Amino acid sequence: MNLKELITRNYNATVRRGQISNKTTVTDFLNKIDEEVAELKDSRKTCSNIYPFDPLEAIDIILVNATMLHHYGFDVESLLTKKVEINETRKD
Repeated sequence: MNLKELITRNYNATVRRGQISNKTTVTDFLNKIDEEVAELKDSRKTCSNIYPFDPLEAIDIILVNATMLHHYGFDVESLLTKKVEINETRKD
């Protein structure tokens, strides 16, 4: 399964669960991202010695961002490619 399919599946599941609709705003998504970041920070308290955090909580942050971009019609895969190319040529 490719990235575009994963993002679409996650988006559809999120809509089906009633978490987003055509009334969901950017602020709603940003609040959800804040919530997921807090969960990632909290996961550090109960993580094992193998990992310093729960990787699935980190993935939640990625999924919320990808869902927000998809919701507003952006091509996440193209944007990721473009940003990696920018980062590869940065001088800092």
